[in-house]
Amino acid sequence: MATWSSTLALALLSRRCRPKPRLGLRCVAQKILEVLESLEDIPSPHFVSGEATKSGIIVKGSDSEPLSWPMDVEPLLEDCTQAQCGRGSETVTDLSVRSVMETQKVKVEWPELPEVLNEVERKLLPDTILRAEFDKLLVYRPGDFFKGHRDSKRSDNHVATLIAIAGCPHKGGAVVFREADEEAALWEGGCGSWCCWLTSSKHEIQPILEGHRIVATYKVLAEPGSTISVDPNAVALAERLNECIPELKTLLQEKRLRDAGFLLHHDYSFDGRPHMDFRRLVGRDRTLWLALELLGLELQVREVKLVHEVLDDDDGELTHRKCRVAEEVQHVDPWDWLLLDAEQDLWCDDELRVELTKEAADFFGVKELRAADVDKVLFFARTDWDDAHVGFWPVMGCLWCISRDKLLHKFRSSSFEGVEYELWGNEGTFSIYWYKAAALMARIRADDSVCCDDDIDLED
Repeated sequence: MATWSSTLALALLSRRCRPKPRLGLRCVAQKILEVLESLEDIPSPHFVSGEATKSGIIVKGSDSEPLSWPMDVEPLLEDCTQAQCGRGSETVTDLSVRSVMETQKVKVEWPELPEVLNEVERKLLPDTILRAEFDKLLVYRPGDFFKGHRDSKRSDNHVATLIAIAGCPHKGGAVVFREADEEAALWEGGCGSWCCWLTSSKHEIQPILEGHRIVATYKVLAEPGSTISVDPNAVALAERLNECIPELKTLLQEKRLRDAGFLLHHDYSFDGRPHMDFRRLVGRDRTLWLALELLGLELQVREVKLVHEVLDDDDGELTHRKCRVAEEVQHVDPWDWLLLDAEQDLWCDDELRVELTKEAADFFGVKELRAADVDKVLFFARTDWDDAHVGFWPVMGCLWCISRDKLLHKFRSSSFEGVEYELWGNEGTFSIYWYKAAALMARIRADDSVCCDDDIDLED
């Protein structure tokens, strides 16, 4: 088999000599992007909240007597332990990340809880049936905080965190929600108020300035409802997208592509499954699904990997070259994994049919590719130029409907490799429950003879 360096050089030369895609496909993509801009005006909240309820939460101690604030704070702290945090699958104590006391040795009563859950269903998680389970009582002392994290998912149907603040006077402790390292929303609820957010939403608890912030936390569990409510925003979006479909289908046929791909706004946990039930989508992601479904398209929500390609510049500094949307990242030799005959000459004839290994055929959904498309797949697979055993495999036959600005926004808080190293949460959790980038794939035309999608390239 030819060495990786020589074949990679040939692939690179072949790619640079290949003519750029014609403007038609880009124009259609641009039309769709303009339509999708209207999604920015559709609410896609990370949380829903409410002001002080009539009675608020009632915290009872081990003697079943209601606690009074602030005089009962110190006795309560005697029943508390230092809260831990999650680092991937590990549960650790790290006071530089999380400093707060916690206990389960209390009983919490909240008469308005059913009413609050109804509001969460309407505003945050429509078409679901919710229930809440008390988790822990947290006691934030002056100076306590919790750095940026996502809440650890505990089970398949665990979708949100609900908190209710007791009536103990305090200052500080605002919840800051972030997207791509930028503040997206802020909640400064006071005594008696409540807030519910998606477990996948990145947030931090700012330090307590004075007093004690006493918080009852609940796990919110969801089951799908029996009906799907009408979304006026989806109807309007479908009408605009429908105008693009005929031209899009023609051009995809010309380019031997079959799907339109949409990177979703929120990250999701796939719970070890290849695809996700659309009823777990929230906000504008849900609106987009419903709009495309109205057009009669076959849809899937799939996990994707967002990865960087970097090269050394003239000064030896790492610089971005491309951002890629990959279907899988594998630490195997790309040639041996992809090709049934890894020694076959791929560059004598672009139209040569090349047979894939069974694993690759099952993965991509096709048994063979044109030699020219194998070139593109293998080129795509390389993002680490120093390691020949890393394959970033593309989504086959897909036109990505996303602008460079939006893609960069997705990457802004990631490392060069697109990996989020600080998987902090409120406890360790299984890797199947980690939150991943997701794409909505819409099958525009049926065809098993597809080629690799073009990279989303950050270069002009």
